[in-house]
Amino acid sequence: MGTSLSDTIKERRLALGLTQSELADKLGITLRQVQRYENGMLPPHDKLQLLNSILNYDLHSEIYDENSHTEASEKPLSFLEKRRIKKNEHNPYLAPFVTIKAQAGYVKAYDQTIYVDTLEQYALPPGVNPQGAIWRYWEVEGDSMEPEFHSGDIILTSQVPHIDWENLRNFYLYIIVTEDKILFKRIFCKNAQLWVLISVNETVAPQQLISVDQVKEVWVYRRSIVNKAPTSKMYEIKV
Repeated sequence: MGTSLSDTIKERRLALGLTQSELADKLGITLRQVQRYENGMLPPHDKLQLLNSILNYDLHSEIYDENSHTEASEKPLSFLEKRRIKKNEHNPYLAPFVTIKAQAGYVKAYDQTIYVDTLEQYALPPGVNPQGAIWRYWEVEGDSMEPEFHSGDIILTSQVPHIDWENLRNFYLYIIVTEDKILFKRIFCKNAQLWVLISVNETVAPQQLISVDQVKEVWVYRRSIVNKAPTSKMYEIKV
């Protein structure tokens, strides 16, 4: 048997000059979770895909082909090899779904992979490439984003690594996980320490300032699944 997956993760990390903390930041997880990966825990599918990109290495080969230890940059996988890997994957890429009921639990355990794994998971929409990102579905709560979004709508997001927070797009849509709540807002970066959170319906939810130190996770809006059917309209019958 060749080098284990955990050994390869550690070797590639060291070869790139990354500390465990730096790798944790890039993956959007805790230092303890990286240590678990390097001690033998198998990363979930989304983290494995992201590790492939960060470490510039085909980690699938450690799982599906113990005799293959070739860097992706030196020998790209052939079409048939890629198809073989896909056939060995029992499930398509599934993204966890944070419902309104699950949000309180998520805030308390946002950095615990074990908790996230208990959430319901759903396949990504057609045309969405899962590689290179961590994905999450969220259920919209309240009416602060009406009429653009309604309570019960489902949105698909990808995680913004902490090192990229300084590059957030002003007035774009984000999920913000704080110490005590989950918010779906547009963001305006007032400065490096303060963001302005903007609702569509400012009568219900006026603009508010939030300290970046309070933010635990940021997820950028990608797609939405409308849950509310259009209101029925009365028509005058003319024929």
